[in-house]
Amino acid sequence: MQSLKALVGALILASGCSASPPPPELPSGPEGVTKVVAEVTGITCPTCAAVAEVALRQRLAGVATVSISQSEQTIAVALSNGGGLFSPSVFRDAVASTGIKVQTFHVDACGIVEEMDNRHWFVAGQNRFALEDPKDAPSERVLCVSGLLDDHTNPYRLTLTAVHLVPY
Repeated sequence: MQSLKALVGALILASGCSASPPPPELPSGPEGVTKVVAEVTGITCPTCAAVAEVALRQRLAGVATVSISQSEQTIAVALSNGGGLFSPSVFRDAVASTGIKVQTFHVDACGIVEEMDNRHWFVAGQNRFALEDPKDAPSERVLCVSGLLDDHTNPYRLTLTAVHLVPY
């Protein structure tokens, strides 16, 4: 028993000696896609909505919450920590198996605007979208945006509907 107390005491002492400083604070706002709202057709019953929710949770990375409205024909997915790479085709495929068809995607994302090859790009974590009209989005500054995502083009095009600067 005495040796157990000595061991516990030594571990406590050792942990105090090797304690590292806390990690630095990250800038406010995650970088990446934080929310996706899909306007859809085909949500005909609560059961198909539940099956679609399970499919989205299984196939999309970083899903925090899923809200499905049968009356509004929308699916809202909140992603944690930017959710990694958002794939519209994975989203479409996940809900297609339940008979739901995506009409449009509205995304909320945080990142920066970059200028390259005479184009403006919104870079949000692992996601990169061509901006349709970057006039309200300053370059090289962290910001959070909302916009309509056209995933039928290559590269994907983002038409901004709102821009919010992230304070330093």
